[in-house]
Amino acid sequence: MTHSTRRAALAVERVEPRDVPAVADLAVTITDLTVEMPDATVARYQIEVTNTGPDPVTNVTITDDVGAGPPAANALYWTATASGGATVAQPNGFGEFSLGATLPVGGRVFIYAAVQVQRRTSGPLVTTAAVTLGAGDTDPNPGNNTASDTTLVSGRSIPDRGVSLFATGSDAGAPGDVRVYDVPSGQLLYQLVPFPGFGGGVRVATGDVTGDGRDDVIVGAGPGAGRT
Repeated sequence: MTHSTRRAALAVERVEPRDVPAVADLAVTITDLTVEMPDATVARYQIEVTNTGPDPVTNVTITDDVGAGPPAANALYWTATASGGATVAQPNGFGEFSLGATLPVGGRVFIYAAVQVQRRTSGPLVTTAAVTLGAGDTDPNPGNNTASDTTLVSGRSIPDRGVSLFATGSDAGAPGDVRVYDVPSGQLLYQLVPFPGFGGGVRVATGDVTGDGRDDVIVGAGPGAGRT
C-alpha cells in the first residue's frame, strides 16, 4: 500500500502599513500683555498652543492674522519656543506667520509677539491666532482652535500687568545669544541672536525706555564690533 502526502499551498497576502488618522484636541489661547497703547508704540501678546490628545499629531499649522480694525500694523516680530516634546519649524521671524509644528500629547508651543502700528491711526487692533491639523486628522473640539486679542490704540498705555524683564547675554567666543525672562515666574519669553557671525559677545540691559509701563530690552555688541 502506498501513501501519498499532499501539501496545501498557503498563500500569504502581504499587508501594507497604512497611516491611521489622528484624533487630537488642540487649543490656542492668547495672553494679552497690553490692553491699551499710544499711537506708534508696540502691543505685545503671547500665543500658546496645546495638545490634550488622545493622539500625537504632526503637520500642525499655527497662524497669526494681525491688523483687523482701523489701526494698520507697521511691524511684527515674533519668537517661538516649544516644550513637552513639541517642535516648531522656525524659532523667530518678522510679519504674520504660518508656522509648522509637531505636538505630542502634553506638548506646548509658545509664541511671543510684538506688533507696532503706524502713526496717526487709532481704534481697536485685533489679532487672531488659529491652529489647524493636517489632512485627515480630526479635532473633537474645534471650538478652541482660534483665539483673538484686542488692543485699543489711543493716547495712553495701560499694561495688563506689571511685567518686569531680566535678560542675559553670552560672552565672547560664540555668536551672541540673548535670552529674556519674565522676572516673577522665571519663564523664558524669547531668545535671539542679534548679531549673527559676530563672536565678541553681547551686552544687555532692561528698563522702560518707551514710557509704556513695561520693561524694554537693550542689546549692544561686545568688544571688537565695527572693526574691519
